[in-house]
Amino acid sequence: MMKSLKTPALASLCALLPAAGFADPRVVTDVAPVHGLVARVMEGVATPDVIVDQSASPHGFSLRVSQARALEQADLVFWVGPALTPWLSEPLETVASGAEVVSLLTTDGVTRLSFRDDHDDHDDHEDHDDHADHDDHADHDDHDDHADHGDHADHDDHKDHSDHAGHETHGEQGNHAMKEAHDDHGHDHHEGGIDPHAWLDPRNALVWLDVIAEELAHVDPDNAESYARNAAEARGEIVALQAELTQLMAPHKGASYVVLHDGYQYFDRAYDLDFEGSILDAAAAGQGPKHLQEVRAHIREHGVACLLTEPQLNASLVATVTEGLDMKIQQIDPLGAELELGAGFYPALMRQLAENVAACLSR
Repeated sequence: MMKSLKTPALASLCALLPAAGFADPRVVTDVAPVHGLVARVMEGVATPDVIVDQSASPHGFSLRVSQARALEQADLVFWVGPALTPWLSEPLETVASGAEVVSLLTTDGVTRLSFRDDHDDHDDHEDHDDHADHDDHADHDDHDDHADHGDHADHDDHKDHSDHAGHETHGEQGNHAMKEAHDDHGHDHHEGGIDPHAWLDPRNALVWLDVIAEELAHVDPDNAESYARNAAEARGEIVALQAELTQLMAPHKGASYVVLHDGYQYFDRAYDLDFEGSILDAAAAGQGPKHLQEVRAHIREHGVACLLTEPQLNASLVATVTEGLDMKIQQIDPLGAELELGAGFYPALMRQLAENVAACLSR
């Protein structure tokens, strides 16, 4: 394995880390929604760590010593990928150099959507390179057959990850691949890059559960049966959740909204909502006074009555855009800042999100 080269800042951070033993498996996740899925699969075995605080935006975050320690000791890291947390790429290469790293956004079967500009036609943005028939996937009739992992290679064969989509190693080739992924996804949301908020479509969560169970079984084969059983149970829970949310959102099909941060297209496409614009882009970056004026004019012209904000971001621009307009302003939370972390987190997150969106859209 190639020796990691630390930047001065990371070298200083790592110097603060005490040497310590740890029990296998040590698993780290990037954000709370991923943590919830991993915690569900690991239930009864161990508890994963999470890097990004639920109250913080994942688009920009400062790694603390305790979080660097978790990465240094990790056997396995699950993250959405550099499109969501480009700042995490370097610590994964250096601090977590001994861990297996799984980028969930690039795993086979995941529905990926390109970043959109305001008012883009939804049909132009789906990336189906690895997801050939999304319509068949939507009803999950065939997905339950996946519970026994019959479509996956035997775990003994799985030890060679050269063909495993989303899996990154930290040798010379692995570091090079991660750098390319960072270059491709970290700053390209204006050039057709992939929107990383994929957990907001429960169908992607179903895919990820299988990946999580497989990777955990690879690093901890003694508990492979528990991981497979937990993943199968979790799939049933999420299928039931999907039916519940579909029923909840059905009265609002085609309803229009604007949002503080354009991070919800996986949700609005899953439930046929009409996105009308955002104050910030999908990377939570401002877009200037002219853009704010355009959003305000669009709201007035089209009679949009719902604006969604979120607690991780500064909402001061909302008042500028909505002053004098008759609108509902509803806070939603894609990271579940007020929810308890653990095995039940993901269903609670999606249920809370859907209920708040429905409340905003109700007239």
